[in-house]
Amino acid sequence: LERRDNSNMKMISTGKHVVRRFTTRKLSHQPKPPKRISEAHISPDHDPSKIQSTIAAALSPHYESQSPLVIRGAYAKSDAYYCWKSLDYLHAAVGSDTPCYVEIGGSYADSDVQKPEISFGEYVQYIHKFEEQYGNDEDTWPLDQSAKRAPPGEIVYLAQNDLPPALHNDFVLPQLCRDGAFAKHHSVGEGKLYSVMLWLGPRGTVSPLHYDP
Repeated sequence: LERRDNSNMKMISTGKHVVRRFTTRKLSHQPKPPKRISEAHISPDHDPSKIQSTIAAALSPHYESQSPLVIRGAYAKSDAYYCWKSLDYLHAAVGSDTPCYVEIGGSYADSDVQKPEISFGEYVQYIHKFEEQYGNDEDTWPLDQSAKRAPPGEIVYLAQNDLPPALHNDFVLPQLCRDGAFAKHHSVGEGKLYSVMLWLGPRGTVSPLHYDP
């Protein structure tokens, strides 16, 4: 990847794809600090026949109140938990030539954000170069004030792409997403699966807190 700065414009190159964008960017609103987000910790050693009901029970009151919930641990023994930490694995499974859309810059809510299509292989190359320059120590960032931070214009976020078919075998889809009777019994929706999507980004990538329709 290459990045060149002019006085009023940035150029980011991903192999054969070049995206230009203006540096002057302004958010349309200032988000309010979120309240503390609830968490549910579910042991991966939980009885496999009951773990889906445990997930649904933890989610049910938050579904009713439309409040966020982070569920931790339930899939800590899945292949996805272990394998998806490796860019080499993802590269081999997804395929170098698989097309994907990325977001360049700060928030997707910004009207100036660019969303070009590149290959997954080009994106993996970007991640490797980013980590060479800025590191990937999630244990200390963002608490470590001395850590080198990338400017927003160098953040390239692979967001809201359909999960590649090869990765579906690495985890079991939650029952509440595929079983209407189960979902209605636990008051967590209708059990209809709309999409399974992938988000992938370097250190410092964030998705603003938001509601999906």
